[in-house]
Amino acid sequence: MDHPDPRKRPHPVLINTMLLNGIAFGSFVPNDPLATSLAPLPPSTPSTTSLLHRIQRDLNDSLAQVDRLEDYFSAAGLLIAWFYRLGRFQEAQYLSSTTAR
Repeated sequence: MDHPDPRKRPHPVLINTMLLNGIAFGSFVPNDPLATSLAPLPPSTPSTTSLLHRIQRDLNDSLAQVDRLEDYFSAAGLLIAWFYRLGRFQEAQYLSSTTAR
């Protein structure tokens, strides 16, 4: 992630999509592995709405500029899974078709 050449780092869209899925898998993170209570996510965690807008914008930019397409496909797959998990089937189908095309 800290490679001197920015084009050899993971694309920001992939990192943001991984964060979005991390938030979706659990809205809480363990505070202490031995504790039974959970602590809420840190306040610095971006909202899913802002992440989704950023991801969709970055996916379009990545595809338009043919920038790190492997990261584009990984991020699109994660976003499709996120849409399906939330029951947003129309958006999942649209992105799935667009990515396959």
